[in-house]
Amino acid sequence: AQFSTAVQTFRDKYIALPGDMTNATQFWGFASGTTGTDFACYHAVSTDARTCNGNGNGLIANSASPSTTATVIAQFGEFGRFWQHLANAGLISGRYTGTFTHVWPSYAAIAGTNSPTSKTRSSAYWSAGYYDPMPGGATWFATSGGNTFSIYTGPTFTGSVLNSEEAWNTDAKIDDGRPGTGKMLAEKGNATRAVTTAANVAPPGDANAQYNMQYTTRDVWFSIGF
Repeated sequence: AQFSTAVQTFRDKYIALPGDMTNATQFWGFASGTTGTDFACYHAVSTDARTCNGNGNGLIANSASPSTTATVIAQFGEFGRFWQHLANAGLISGRYTGTFTHVWPSYAAIAGTNSPTSKTRSSAYWSAGYYDPMPGGATWFATSGGNTFSIYTGPTFTGSVLNSEEAWNTDAKIDDGRPGTGKMLAEKGNATRAVTTAANVAPPGDANAQYNMQYTTRDVWFSIGF
């Protein structure tokens, strides 16, 4: 709720989304480079308010579905600057570097350094970014996607901090208590990663899906739209 409010306040003040803001360097200066959207800027570790620009497309990502190191650098440039812009605006606490270690197909996050620390687990961090709407099927619910918040452990996207009961409890408090509908959405299943498996959520239909409270492993991946 705090982050969602911060994003809306930022949008009202700067007429842009944090990270996606095209004129951020006019307010806070260049972290490096000359354009605010070049390689030098996105890779510059900020120790103060100096920052980079986004491309203003309404997505916390410069390109959807990045498939090369070059495009992932651009995408995670906005991912990292999102938190720095919010902090620069005085809307969240902390100071963030604005950078990630860009190595396709992953990236490195450090809680409290380039992203906020989650109070759920000491090693967890908050991520914010745009994800392509998912096609549904065996892995994702059809409505997944958009600009979202998520919580992870470890340096990449693969570690979840919640089990099914914890995810349901959070979902019930802020949304509708169902994994496949509303603004909080869980991953339906993925046998290749340690996230929500098919056993965690049943039955498979989006609208009727329920959290499986008897599944106690902390591997429920979820997103909260904003």
